[in-house]
Amino acid sequence: MLSPAIENYLKALYHLEVPGQGVATSDLAARLQVRSASVTNMLQRLADSGLVSYRRYYGASLTDEGRRTATAVIRRHRILELFLHRMCGLGLDQVHHEAEMLEHAASDIFVDALERLLGFPHFDPHGDPIPDREGKLRDDASHALTLLPEGMGATVSRVEDSRPEALQHLMKLGLVPGARIALLRRTEFDGSVELRVGKTRAFLSRELASKVRVTPERGKGMHRTPTRKRPVS
Repeated sequence: MLSPAIENYLKALYHLEVPGQGVATSDLAARLQVRSASVTNMLQRLADSGLVSYRRYYGASLTDEGRRTATAVIRRHRILELFLHRMCGLGLDQVHHEAEMLEHAASDIFVDALERLLGFPHFDPHGDPIPDREGKLRDDASHALTLLPEGMGATVSRVEDSRPEALQHLMKLGLVPGARIALLRRTEFDGSVELRVGKTRAFLSRELASKVRVTPERGKGMHRTPTRKRPVS
């Protein structure tokens, strides 16, 4: 059984990896909030174990075995988040921290039992896809809210920001997975957006809107709101 520290490193590498590029030690240190020297030592250990390919100054990437292990941890985490949200009543802003602590102790047998109890779900409460037992993910057709054209309706599919304060704000606005919205206006000055969420209006900064992923409702009665043409600055 791998230690929590090793599982956290593998999970962080999975999230930071870009195809064809190694993950920089500094990026990994920033995500895990540890010193770069500690990251270097751990990556050498993981390379010796066959979980990571690592060359100093060229970065690190997961091996096939490392990726299977990482997706298994992510699977446990997301199923636990959904259990905590749906069965225990914890909010979207609470489940991540709790699942972080539980994911290292939960066995595959226990997680499989939770999956059956929850009805074999495909997504966690934030809208992130849950890997299957083989580590495969469902295709994701969503894109950032910032890319939605003005006047187009969409459904919130995913919230990528894990900061509790950001999640609390989005929850107050009703911007949670499954919510139907329409982008009314995008401000040219700073990229902030005005939305219709249900029967109310909401305003989001560009930074926060980039963390909300949506699926356009093309062919499903999408909302289109007439927009005024503004002079180009």
